[in-house]
Amino acid sequence: MEPAALAPEFAAEGPILRWLDRVFLTLAERVHIPATALTGQWPPFDCTPELLRAELERRTVEKLPTDDLWAAIVAHARQPGENGRVWRLLALGFALKPLRRIDYRLRAETLHERCDINADLIEGFLKRLANIDASRPNIANRLADAAKYNARKQRKARRTHLPAEAALLLPDPTATPGSGSHNWTEALEDIADDLTAAGRRLDPLGLELMARTLLDREDLAEAATDVGLSVEAAYKRRSRTEDAIAALYRISVRRSASGRPKAVSRGATADAAYAESATRRPPGGRG
Repeated sequence: MEPAALAPEFAAEGPILRWLDRVFLTLAERVHIPATALTGQWPPFDCTPELLRAELERRTVEKLPTDDLWAAIVAHARQPGENGRVWRLLALGFALKPLRRIDYRLRAETLHERCDINADLIEGFLKRLANIDASRPNIANRLADAAKYNARKQRKARRTHLPAEAALLLPDPTATPGSGSHNWTEALEDIADDLTAAGRRLDPLGLELMARTLLDREDLAEAATDVGLSVEAAYKRRSRTEDAIAALYRISVRRSASGRPKAVSRGATADAAYAESATRRPPGGRG
């Protein structure tokens, strides 16, 4: 039995994340999960991968642990032969929502670049799936972070060595506003890279909340619901991210009554801090 994703009808149909769910549903019809096959308690009865995905999504929304199920998924995905290949594709289906959220944040200038980003997300996810330590917590988040890191790294490499014929590529019809190569969202990503290079950890979710609410002007309550946090928790995580960025660039931050940051250091503004990252000044330079 060859995994359905390898069949010709699934090839060359645009960005992978747009049709991956069809692959998942096709496989789900052919995979049977016996009762208690994943953990000692789950599933409580024979079920399908669709029910497993629904259970993972329910736990995520209700902020319940998912590591027990993801540890079992990782173990199945590492089986040799066809069973392992099928479970690796199923794992992508289980992670499809967070991968699509990451894809949305990684702005593409052309449809061709969107295809590349999708492929890089899949590559990063599958590479991490093969070697992730399933005994440590937050398996799902660590897999998503690996996918995002790989996609960002590959996109920067491509844009550094952009071929002349790239200008002839058709624009991505699904491109979102601010998709230029020097938009504020990418400036934030550059700041994240600076923090990593300086040996400091930046919360990926805090960065996403910062980009959505402070740059894209999305309502904090809406963004919090989308990422599965309360408004209070989302505000705290965004604030900690702002403080980490301010500390790196030596910018003092005070917040207005609305909660939006006001950067004040040597006459700097928040926009100036973002602009500094876009020019890739080394950490510790003037803010």
